[in-house]
Amino acid sequence: MHLSSKRMSAIFIKAIALSWCIAFIPFWVAAFLKTREIVIPEFLENYYTWFDNLLDTFFENWFLKLCFGIGFIILFIWIFFRSNKEMGWDDLSKRYSFSMEKIKNLDVEFDFGQSYFNSVYYSGIHVASTAQGLILRHPFPFNYLRSALFIPWNEINRIKITRGLRRNSQNNIVSKIGSKFSPWKYADIKLVSFAEKAIIIPWKSNVKKYVPKDLLVE
Repeated sequence: MHLSSKRMSAIFIKAIALSWCIAFIPFWVAAFLKTREIVIPEFLENYYTWFDNLLDTFFENWFLKLCFGIGFIILFIWIFFRSNKEMGWDDLSKRYSFSMEKIKNLDVEFDFGQSYFNSVYYSGIHVASTAQGLILRHPFPFNYLRSALFIPWNEINRIKITRGLRRNSQNNIVSKIGSKFSPWKYADIKLVSFAEKAIIIPWKSNVKKYVPKDLLVE
């Protein structure tokens, strides 16, 4: 059975999270019971003592802390670049790449919020618009690791305004009802050249300021 890179990434991250839970939860439970002066089983007492000594060794050893810090940064960067690929950002940047230097030369203000790119949830997208098109970029410092996107208005097929943030595959009753009562609006964007890609961004003042009326679908 072939697993996609997206599936492999998800399995890897879940495995790390599960390992941390298995390691820390017994320790926290034992620590809580000991603070309440409750007698705990011998095996839990032994595990608490062993794990406590392990943490003391870690925090006293600068080399272990350095290795952990470097490993965490590498893992975080790997997840970022992998997510960009799954989001379709890399494909879009081949056509709509826009440098930070060009953004600095424009008199634009960015809004930020939650979004979906394909099926990938993204909580920190920065969005703005000009008379020529739409600008999307990563937050600092990731905006220096990946280029921004500038999508001309004539490259957009339509912009559908929706309530609540839900990706196109979320068509169940609960998500539909929740979106009806959501106070936040989002722009579901369909591109001319990338019709298969789903882009949903926050519908805020710095986005809708220059959007051509003929693109809007309420």
